[in-house]
Amino acid sequence: MFKNWKVICKITEQHLMWALATVDLKGKYGQALIFAFPECFSEEEQEGPYPLSLIREEAHRKGLEEANPSGGDLPISYYSIPDHILVKGFDKTGENIAGLEGQMLPEGIDPNAKQGEVVEWGGKKFVVLENNTACEEFWIAPAECILVDCPIASDES
Repeated sequence: MFKNWKVICKITEQHLMWALATVDLKGKYGQALIFAFPECFSEEEQEGPYPLSLIREEAHRKGLEEANPSGGDLPISYYSIPDHILVKGFDKTGENIAGLEGQMLPEGIDPNAKQGEVVEWGGKKFVVLENNTACEEFWIAPAECILVDCPIASDES
């Protein structure tokens, strides 16, 4: 059984959405929620949108595990993006600080855009997942894959 992200992300009750989005489907609570909300689950894996708040929470948790005392809000750096979400990384300075061999950030994308902001590239909309000033990397995902359900991050490091 898989989560039906399109349906889950339409739930306006934030706590219920989070419960459905984070429950372990193999546990007794998962089974109860599948029974109570069958439309929120599917036999086939579903693509986004996926809540940005859950991505950020996972990045924060993994940051704490990696001994970052404040956690972290860098989902690419902390491997917190679900596998089914395609991401694209850009080098902001050309210095290749973190070893990203991606292309330079295209003209027209604001190099100061914050996590959660929508940017355009090649006529398509993307959500900024990480604008990492420490290693000068900028990561985006297609806008239809991410539900921006939390405030835009103020600063990233």
